[in-house]
Amino acid sequence: MKTSKKTGIAVFLCIMVLLPAGLFAQTSRTDIGFDKAEEIALAQAGGGTVVSSELDRHDRFYYYEIEIIKDNERHEFEIGSDDGLVYEHSIKQVRNIRRTSTARTAEISQANAEAIALERAGGGRITRSKLDREDGILVYEINISDGDTRYELDIDAVTGDVVSYEMEVRYRR
Repeated sequence: MKTSKKTGIAVFLCIMVLLPAGLFAQTSRTDIGFDKAEEIALAQAGGGTVVSSELDRHDRFYYYEIEIIKDNERHEFEIGSDDGLVYEHSIKQVRNIRRTSTARTAEISQANAEAIALERAGGGRITRSKLDREDGILVYEINISDGDTRYELDIDAVTGDVVSYEMEVRYRR
């Protein structure tokens, strides 16, 4: 009986010492770091200047928010901190260099605008396409889906220029 009592006390002491250590231990996670996240964003944007970087969290998913200015565009990225994948990329004009147009009709066809959008997105399936006026110019608003990736583009209906581009990958978690 003495042996089993000693064994029981030893097991109890081990549990009391090891259990709290396990409860308070932090789980380790891999992290690519700010430098690598900025490098990935700069490569995707084709260069530019990083104007802000921050590590953010959505539920248990950590990601880097990187903002880059290149020429007249602001690129905003969400990059997974553990895997370096680009989960969101949006491009917006930063200066009001766009012309205001009084054109009431589009000079390029909707089919041409869709072809421009598909080329910019690298393929996919058009889920929405309509002619609209934004900020004084006629644009085709085009949505494209390609697997887990969704694109939203505005194509200038007079010049065929890409006025706005957004890419989002649905979160995997």
